[in-house]
Amino acid sequence: MASPSPPRLDAPHPFQSALLLTALNTNASVDRAVLRAAGVRQVRVAATGVDAARYLAQRVSKVLPPSTELVVCLPSLTDMGAADFAALVRLHPLLGYMPLLAIIAEQGQEIALKQSGFNAVLIRPFTAVMLQRILAHMGREARATRTELIASLRREGAVPNHQAFDRKLQEYIPPDRATMTAEDSYRIGRELTRERRWDEALPYLQKAAADGATQAEACLTLAALWKARGEKGKIRTCLLGALQGFLEKGAWGKADALTRHIAAEYPDQPNPLLRELERCVRTGRRGGLPDLAGLALEYVTEAELIDTLLKACTAASDAESSLNSVLDALRGDEWSDLTKALARAAGRDAGPATKRRGWLRRALGLARRTPPSKKADAVTGDLPESMPDEFPDEPEVFSSSADKPDLADLNVYPPTGKPTGPVIVPLDQGTDELRPSRLPGPLGDALTVIRGTRRLYRSAK
Repeated sequence: MASPSPPRLDAPHPFQSALLLTALNTNASVDRAVLRAAGVRQVRVAATGVDAARYLAQRVSKVLPPSTELVVCLPSLTDMGAADFAALVRLHPLLGYMPLLAIIAEQGQEIALKQSGFNAVLIRPFTAVMLQRILAHMGREARATRTELIASLRREGAVPNHQAFDRKLQEYIPPDRATMTAEDSYRIGRELTRERRWDEALPYLQKAAADGATQAEACLTLAALWKARGEKGKIRTCLLGALQGFLEKGAWGKADALTRHIAAEYPDQPNPLLRELERCVRTGRRGGLPDLAGLALEYVTEAELIDTLLKACTAASDAESSLNSVLDALRGDEWSDLTKALARAAGRDAGPATKRRGWLRRALGLARRTPPSKKADAVTGDLPESMPDEFPDEPEVFSSSADKPDLADLNVYPPTGKPTGPVIVPLDQGTDELRPSRLPGPLGDALTVIRGTRRLYRSAK
């Protein structure tokens, strides 16, 4: 059974109509009933401060409204707070007399609201009698202020400029998201999130998260939004997106802090830096690879790092060049142990990946003794049917082909076509020239010298 309406009181105040601003329908119905019980005959309801401010400005631009107009504002609007609305209204030179009443649920905001432009603040719970007393006081103030405004307009003889009000009003009108920049979208989404207006903030933050310039910050704000809404399943995805954004911008300190947070919150999940390492290799972004690998080694073992790099290289369309690019990026004394371990891992496993591991090992050997500018050319084409005799443990995994280059051709640049240096002719073609060792680096050179010395010794006998 519906509760009876409160009895209507004789109004000792001049307000015949009121504009009620609230985004909560339940409060609107209750407050509308109390206003009518206090003697206000007509109550309009608006959900946004922009609509209410525009309505008041249009009315006052035609003729000064009677002092029976009242504006009642609740804290929850869809586009601004109560204090913002009051400050906006007071910017209009013809709305200085407009009586503004704020209704709040708890104490502590009265001073700030009055400083922003409200004439009075009413705290729940209240009765129609309490409201009536406040309206009577506000009515007397409104009449006096309106009289002063009319006298001022008569003296000036012109309507004052209200461009400041128009500019401020335009700031609250949401722009078209399709033409909005990522920075503006993030700024609006962040402010809406702070005001706990989740549904309105979401599309702005999603637009900002899709842009590299604002991806990290927008994803962090999205994570906070999902956490506030209790949707925990979406938080980790947003945190990973933020980590990706920080890494792409080279914000290593923020990436480190966020990695620690993710590792602490999700200890059962793989470290996200391994995924970022793999993505960095796949997309060809080698510039930040040393810093990313160094950061990853603070959280994962060297074996995990090597396996991730090998997995990313073997998945590339041009796997040889991909591996050489990784080695080129990781050149330097601080990475020598890692690249040696990477070389060992490349030829370690047997099974379905043996073929790929075989040329990976060969590519690693060439890359360590080849200038960086030559690395991409050093392993082009297929490798021969088997590896040199110096690698007895290497399985024969490559199918035979008549047009494959001779093993010695891998020691000359380019490997196919006209050589740029002296041609190395195999010994079985009747020449005294030594065939170079197939071991990479100084060890191969030393073996070649030893073989040449032995040949000279035998020929001198």
